[in-house]
Amino acid sequence: MLEKDISYSSDEPTMQPGIKYIYLFLVPISLVGSSIIIITYLKFNDLKKPGANFVFFQSMCDFVFSFKFMLTAILSYVPSFNQYNENLPTAFACRFIGSMGQSMGLATCAWNFMMSVLVAITVFQADNMKTEKKLRKVHCHLFVWSTTIVLTLAPILDYGPTNIGCWIKGSKNLMRLTFLVPYCLYMFGSTCVLLYVLYKVKLSRSFHQYNQTSSEKGKFIGQLSKYVVIFVVFWFPVVLLRGLELAGQEKSRVHLAAFYMDAIGCSLQGAANATVWVTSPQFVRLVKQRWTKSLPSEYHLIASGDSSVNSNISR
Repeated sequence: MLEKDISYSSDEPTMQPGIKYIYLFLVPISLVGSSIIIITYLKFNDLKKPGANFVFFQSMCDFVFSFKFMLTAILSYVPSFNQYNENLPTAFACRFIGSMGQSMGLATCAWNFMMSVLVAITVFQADNMKTEKKLRKVHCHLFVWSTTIVLTLAPILDYGPTNIGCWIKGSKNLMRLTFLVPYCLYMFGSTCVLLYVLYKVKLSRSFHQYNQTSSEKGKFIGQLSKYVVIFVVFWFPVVLLRGLELAGQEKSRVHLAAFYMDAIGCSLQGAANATVWVTSPQFVRLVKQRWTKSLPSEYHLIASGDSSVNSNISR
Protein backbone atom coordinates (compact mmCIF):
# COMPACT_ATOMS: atom_id res chain seq x y z
CA MET A 1 0.00 0.00 0.00
CA LEU A 2 1.29 3.40 -0.96
CA GLU A 3 2.05 5.93 1.70
CA LYS A 4 3.49 9.39 1.78
CA ASP A 5 7.11 9.07 2.80
CA ILE A 6 9.06 12.29 2.43
CA SER A 7 12.07 11.29 4.49
CA TYR A 8 15.23 9.76 3.14
CA SER A 9 15.47 6.05 3.84
CA SER A 10 17.67 3.12 2.95
CA ASP A 11 15.29 2.02 0.16
CA GLU A 12 16.62 4.93 -1.88
CA PRO A 13 20.45 4.69 -1.83
CA THR A 14 22.91 7.41 -2.69
CA MET A 15 23.80 8.10 -6.31
CA GLN A 16 25.75 5.19 -7.72
CA PRO A 17 29.11 5.78 -9.46
CA GLY A 18 27.75 4.31 -12.70
CA ILE A 19 25.01 6.93 -12.82
CA LYS A 20 27.54 9.69 -12.23
CA TYR A 21 29.63 8.49 -15.16
CA ILE A 22 26.55 8.38 -17.42
CA TYR A 23 25.69 11.95 -16.51
CA LEU A 24 29.27 13.18 -16.87
CA PHE A 25 29.99 11.56 -20.24
CA LEU A 26 26.62 11.31 -22.01
CA VAL A 27 24.88 14.51 -20.93
CA PRO A 28 27.51 16.76 -22.63
CA ILE A 29 26.66 15.01 -25.90
CA SER A 30 23.01 15.87 -25.37
CA LEU A 31 23.88 19.46 -24.45
CA VAL A 32 25.82 19.84 -27.71
CA GLY A 33 22.89 18.38 -29.64
CA SER A 34 20.36 20.72 -28.05
CA SER A 35 22.72 23.65 -28.60
CA ILE A 36 22.94 22.88 -32.32
CA ILE A 37 19.15 23.02 -32.59
CA ILE A 38 18.85 26.21 -30.54
CA ILE A 39 21.65 28.12 -32.28
CA THR A 40 20.77 27.15 -35.84
CA TYR A 41 17.08 27.87 -35.29
CA LEU A 42 17.85 31.35 -34.00
CA LYS A 43 20.45 32.10 -36.69
CA PHE A 44 18.80 30.82 -39.88
CA ASN A 45 15.32 31.87 -40.92
CA ASP A 46 15.24 29.04 -43.46
CA LEU A 47 14.90 26.58 -40.59
CA LYS A 48 11.89 28.31 -39.06
CA LYS A 49 9.39 26.02 -40.74
CA PRO A 50 6.06 24.80 -39.34
CA GLY A 51 6.66 22.74 -36.20
CA ALA A 52 10.31 23.81 -35.87
CA ASN A 53 9.43 26.24 -33.09
CA PHE A 54 8.08 23.29 -31.07
CA VAL A 55 11.43 21.52 -31.48
CA PHE A 56 13.21 24.74 -30.49
CA PHE A 57 11.24 25.22 -27.26
CA GLN A 58 11.58 21.54 -26.41
CA SER A 59 15.34 21.71 -26.96
CA MET A 60 15.69 24.71 -24.66
CA CYS A 61 13.87 22.86 -21.89
CA ASP A 62 15.80 19.66 -22.53
CA PHE A 63 19.09 21.58 -22.37
CA VAL A 64 18.33 22.81 -18.84
CA PHE A 65 16.90 19.43 -17.84
CA SER A 66 20.02 17.59 -19.00
CA PHE A 67 22.32 20.19 -17.47
CA LYS A 68 20.67 19.53 -14.11
CA PHE A 69 21.89 15.93 -14.17
CA MET A 70 25.43 16.87 -15.14
CA LEU A 71 25.47 19.56 -12.45
CA THR A 72 24.31 17.00 -9.89
CA ALA A 73 27.10 14.61 -10.88
CA ILE A 74 29.73 17.37 -10.71
CA LEU A 75 28.54 18.58 -7.31
CA SER A 76 28.78 15.04 -5.94
CA TYR A 77 32.57 15.39 -6.21
CA VAL A 78 32.64 18.74 -4.41
CA PRO A 79 33.59 18.11 -0.75
CA SER A 80 31.65 21.11 0.51
CA PHE A 81 28.44 19.96 -1.19
CA ASN A 82 26.58 16.90 0.03
CA GLN A 83 22.95 16.62 -1.03
CA TYR A 84 22.16 14.79 2.22
CA ASN A 85 23.57 17.61 4.32
CA GLU A 86 20.81 19.44 6.20
CA ASN A 87 22.58 22.80 6.50
CA LEU A 88 20.65 25.70 4.98
CA PRO A 89 22.81 26.51 1.91
CA THR A 90 23.03 22.88 0.80
CA ALA A 91 19.35 22.18 1.49
CA PHE A 92 18.32 25.29 -0.45
CA ALA A 93 20.61 24.39 -3.37
CA CYS A 94 19.21 20.85 -3.47
CA ARG A 95 15.63 22.14 -3.45
CA PHE A 96 16.45 24.56 -6.27
CA ILE A 97 18.11 21.84 -8.37
CA GLY A 98 15.21 19.48 -7.67
CA SER A 99 12.58 22.02 -8.68
CA MET A 100 14.60 22.87 -11.81
CA GLY A 101 14.63 19.20 -12.81
CA GLN A 102 10.90 18.84 -12.12
CA SER A 103 9.91 21.94 -14.10
CA MET A 104 12.16 21.41 -17.11
CA GLY A 105 11.39 17.69 -17.23
CA LEU A 106 7.65 18.42 -17.30
CA ALA A 107 8.12 21.19 -19.87
CA THR A 108 10.21 18.90 -22.10
CA CYS A 109 7.52 16.23 -22.02
CA ALA A 110 4.77 18.80 -22.58
CA TRP A 111 6.46 20.22 -25.68
CA ASN A 112 6.89 16.71 -27.04
CA PHE A 113 3.18 16.17 -26.46
CA MET A 114 2.43 19.43 -28.27
CA MET A 115 4.32 18.03 -31.27
CA SER A 116 2.00 15.04 -31.13
CA VAL A 117 -1.04 17.31 -31.03
CA LEU A 118 0.28 19.24 -34.03
CA VAL A 119 0.84 16.01 -35.95
CA ALA A 120 -2.67 14.80 -35.12
CA ILE A 121 -4.29 18.07 -36.20
CA THR A 122 -2.22 18.18 -39.38
CA VAL A 123 -3.42 14.72 -40.32
CA PHE A 124 -6.97 16.02 -40.11
CA GLN A 125 -6.35 19.41 -41.69
CA ALA A 126 -4.63 20.09 -44.97
CA ASP A 127 -3.26 23.53 -44.10
CA ASN A 128 -0.52 22.80 -41.54
CA MET A 129 0.67 26.43 -41.58
CA LYS A 130 -2.60 27.71 -40.11
CA THR A 131 -2.64 24.84 -37.65
CA GLU A 132 0.88 25.65 -36.44
CA LYS A 133 0.15 29.34 -35.94
CA LYS A 134 -3.06 28.64 -34.09
CA LEU A 135 -1.29 26.36 -31.62
CA ARG A 136 1.96 28.25 -31.15
CA LYS A 137 0.93 31.69 -29.98
CA VAL A 138 -1.59 30.95 -27.29
CA HIS A 139 -2.66 27.40 -26.68
CA CYS A 140 0.69 25.64 -26.43
CA HIS A 141 2.51 28.14 -24.23
CA LEU A 142 -0.51 28.52 -21.96
CA PHE A 143 -0.86 24.76 -21.57
CA VAL A 144 2.84 23.96 -21.16
CA TRP A 145 3.77 26.68 -18.68
CA SER A 146 0.59 26.72 -16.59
CA THR A 147 0.75 22.97 -15.98
CA THR A 148 4.51 23.10 -15.43
CA ILE A 149 4.31 25.89 -12.84
CA VAL A 150 1.47 24.26 -10.91
CA LEU A 151 3.08 20.81 -10.88
CA THR A 152 6.45 22.25 -9.88
CA LEU A 153 5.08 24.25 -6.95
CA ALA A 154 2.87 21.41 -5.65
CA PRO A 155 5.77 19.37 -4.18
CA ILE A 156 7.78 22.44 -3.13
CA LEU A 157 8.32 21.08 0.40
CA ASP A 158 9.31 17.63 -0.84
CA TYR A 159 12.39 18.39 -2.92
CA GLY A 160 15.53 16.81 -1.53
CA PRO A 161 18.15 14.07 -2.01
CA THR A 162 17.37 11.01 -4.14
CA ASN A 163 19.29 8.25 -5.93
CA ILE A 164 19.39 10.35 -9.12
CA GLY A 165 20.41 13.57 -7.40
CA CYS A 166 18.13 16.25 -6.03
CA TRP A 167 14.45 15.73 -6.85
CA ILE A 168 11.33 14.69 -4.89
CA LYS A 169 12.70 12.68 -1.99
CA GLY A 170 11.29 9.32 -0.93
CA SER A 171 10.82 6.57 -3.52
CA LYS A 172 7.20 6.04 -2.36
CA ASN A 173 6.41 9.71 -1.97
CA LEU A 174 3.05 10.30 -3.63
CA MET A 175 4.19 13.76 -4.65
CA ARG A 176 6.18 12.04 -7.38
CA LEU A 177 2.85 11.50 -9.07
CA THR A 178 2.93 15.21 -9.94
CA PHE A 179 5.50 14.18 -12.52
CA LEU A 180 4.48 10.61 -13.27
CA VAL A 181 0.76 11.17 -13.95
CA PRO A 182 1.11 14.01 -16.51
CA TYR A 183 4.07 12.24 -18.04
CA CYS A 184 2.01 9.06 -18.52
CA LEU A 185 -0.79 11.11 -20.08
CA TYR A 186 1.68 12.76 -22.46
CA MET A 187 3.17 9.39 -23.31
CA PHE A 188 -0.24 7.80 -23.87
CA GLY A 189 -1.38 10.67 -26.09
CA SER A 190 1.83 10.64 -28.12
CA THR A 191 1.66 6.86 -28.58
CA CYS A 192 -1.96 7.08 -29.76
CA VAL A 193 -0.99 9.74 -32.30
CA LEU A 194 1.86 7.61 -33.65
CA LEU A 195 -0.39 4.58 -33.96
CA TYR A 196 -2.99 6.68 -35.73
CA VAL A 197 -0.41 8.08 -38.15
CA LEU A 198 0.85 4.58 -38.90
CA TYR A 199 -2.70 3.44 -39.48
CA LYS A 200 -3.47 6.47 -41.63
CA VAL A 201 -0.55 5.99 -43.97
CA LYS A 202 -0.61 2.17 -43.75
CA LEU A 203 2.85 1.77 -42.28
CA SER A 204 6.16 2.74 -43.85
CA ARG A 205 5.61 1.44 -47.42
CA SER A 206 2.31 3.22 -47.82
CA PHE A 207 3.78 6.26 -46.11
CA HIS A 208 6.12 6.63 -49.08
CA GLN A 209 3.17 6.62 -51.45
CA TYR A 210 1.30 9.04 -49.17
CA ASN A 211 4.37 11.23 -49.09
CA GLN A 212 4.37 11.41 -52.88
CA THR A 213 0.67 12.20 -53.25
CA SER A 214 0.64 14.86 -50.54
CA SER A 215 4.25 16.00 -50.52
CA GLU A 216 4.31 18.92 -48.08
CA LYS A 217 1.84 17.46 -45.66
CA GLY A 218 3.48 14.02 -45.74
CA LYS A 219 6.98 15.39 -45.17
CA PHE A 220 5.77 17.58 -42.33
CA ILE A 221 4.04 14.70 -40.56
CA GLY A 222 6.95 12.35 -41.14
CA GLN A 223 9.59 14.78 -39.88
CA LEU A 224 7.72 15.83 -36.73
CA SER A 225 6.71 12.23 -35.97
CA LYS A 226 10.40 11.33 -35.63
CA TYR A 227 10.70 13.59 -32.59
CA VAL A 228 7.59 12.00 -31.11
CA VAL A 229 9.09 8.53 -31.60
CA ILE A 230 12.27 9.63 -29.81
CA PHE A 231 10.20 10.92 -26.90
CA VAL A 232 8.19 7.70 -26.57
CA VAL A 233 11.23 5.41 -26.83
CA PHE A 234 13.72 7.40 -24.74
CA TRP A 235 11.29 8.24 -21.95
CA PHE A 236 9.49 4.92 -21.63
CA PRO A 237 11.93 3.65 -18.93
CA VAL A 238 10.68 6.47 -16.68
CA VAL A 239 7.23 4.86 -16.48
CA LEU A 240 8.73 1.47 -15.67
CA LEU A 241 11.21 2.83 -13.14
CA ARG A 242 8.83 5.05 -11.15
CA GLY A 243 6.09 2.45 -11.30
CA LEU A 244 8.39 -0.18 -9.80
CA GLU A 245 9.47 2.23 -7.07
CA LEU A 246 5.89 3.06 -6.09
CA ALA A 247 5.17 -0.67 -6.03
CA GLY A 248 8.11 -1.31 -3.69
CA GLN A 249 10.22 -3.25 -6.23
CA GLU A 250 13.46 -1.28 -5.86
CA LYS A 251 15.53 -4.42 -5.31
CA SER A 252 14.47 -6.22 -8.50
CA ARG A 253 16.71 -6.68 -11.52
CA VAL A 254 14.09 -5.04 -13.71
CA HIS A 255 14.32 -1.94 -11.55
CA LEU A 256 18.11 -1.87 -11.90
CA ALA A 257 17.85 -2.18 -15.68
CA ALA A 258 15.16 0.53 -15.84
CA PHE A 259 17.29 2.70 -13.57
CA TYR A 260 20.18 2.79 -16.03
CA MET A 261 17.94 2.89 -19.11
CA ASP A 262 16.23 5.95 -17.65
CA ALA A 263 19.56 7.69 -17.03
CA ILE A 264 20.82 6.91 -20.54
CA GLY A 265 17.56 7.89 -22.24
CA CYS A 266 17.21 11.22 -20.44
CA SER A 267 20.89 11.96 -21.08
CA LEU A 268 20.74 11.37 -24.84
CA GLN A 269 17.38 12.73 -26.00
CA GLY A 270 18.96 16.00 -27.05
CA ALA A 271 21.53 14.17 -29.18
CA ALA A 272 18.83 12.05 -30.80
CA ASN A 273 16.73 15.13 -31.59
CA ALA A 274 19.78 16.86 -33.06
CA THR A 275 20.36 13.87 -35.35
CA VAL A 276 16.85 14.25 -36.74
CA TRP A 277 17.32 18.02 -36.98
CA VAL A 278 20.59 17.98 -38.97
CA THR A 279 19.31 15.26 -41.34
CA SER A 280 16.06 17.11 -42.10
CA PRO A 281 15.55 18.28 -45.71
CA GLN A 282 15.54 21.93 -44.60
CA PHE A 283 18.87 21.62 -42.79
CA VAL A 284 20.55 19.64 -45.57
CA ARG A 285 19.33 22.18 -48.13
CA LEU A 286 20.64 25.05 -45.99
CA VAL A 287 24.08 23.41 -45.67
CA LYS A 288 24.27 22.89 -49.44
CA GLN A 289 23.32 26.50 -50.10
CA ARG A 290 25.90 27.82 -47.62
CA TRP A 291 28.58 25.52 -49.01
CA THR A 292 27.83 26.56 -52.58
CA LYS A 293 28.03 30.26 -51.69
CA SER A 294 31.44 29.69 -50.10
CA LEU A 295 32.88 28.37 -53.39
CA PRO A 296 34.63 30.62 -55.95
CA SER A 297 32.36 32.32 -58.49
CA GLU A 298 33.30 30.01 -61.38
CA TYR A 299 31.99 27.03 -59.44
CA HIS A 300 28.67 28.82 -59.06
CA LEU A 301 28.50 29.07 -62.86
CA ILE A 302 29.36 25.40 -63.20
CA ALA A 303 26.60 24.52 -60.77
CA SER A 304 24.17 26.62 -62.82
CA GLY A 305 25.20 24.78 -66.00
CA ASP A 306 27.27 27.46 -67.84
CA SER A 307 28.90 25.43 -70.69
CA SER A 308 31.49 28.10 -71.56
CA VAL A 309 32.98 27.95 -68.11
CA ASN A 310 33.01 24.15 -68.26
CA SER A 311 34.93 24.23 -71.53
CA ASN A 312 37.41 26.79 -70.27
CA ILE A 313 38.17 24.73 -67.19
CA SER A 314 38.54 21.56 -69.27
CA ARG A 315 41.10 23.30 -71.52
